[in-house]
Amino acid sequence: MLTLIRRRPGIVGSLPIGIVLALGRRSRLPVMRAAFSVAFIEFVRGVPLITRAVHGLASSFRCSCRRAMNFDKLLRAPWSASRLFSAAYLAEVVRGGLQAIPKGQYEGAMSLGLNYWKTNALIILPQALRISIPGIVNSFIGLFMDTDVGV
Repeated sequence: MLTLIRRRPGIVGSLPIGIVLALGRRSRLPVMRAAFSVAFIEFVRGVPLITRAVHGLASSFRCSCRRAMNFDKLLRAPWSASRLFSAAYLAEVVRGGLQAIPKGQYEGAMSLGLNYWKTNALIILPQALRISIPGIVNSFIGLFMDTDVGV
């Protein structure tokens, strides 16, 4: 039960961030794609979780030692590191689901007169997330098993 309580913020918070990162990685805007999504995903996936967790724990520990031991700040850094780490991996899983959608789905949405946001929200994302369910569950199980690394 403690593991479930400790991992809930990472699971709940990482899926929306991962979806936004996946959409940003497939964006046609070069600033959104390269500067934001690709750079973030590649950096977070390139640095091991243990390194970020230890660094975040150490930096939050240094900040909280100046005053009385503030465990809220002590736990905040590993939770956010775990959430961002999981979001980077989920972005790749969701991007794979987005790439599996046939081009005809986009063309059908354009023929109905839907704009970009409605096309993604009503037609593309539900299908992509359905395709990505096994990978998403696999990522959540991996996050659940990493309990020793993060908080």
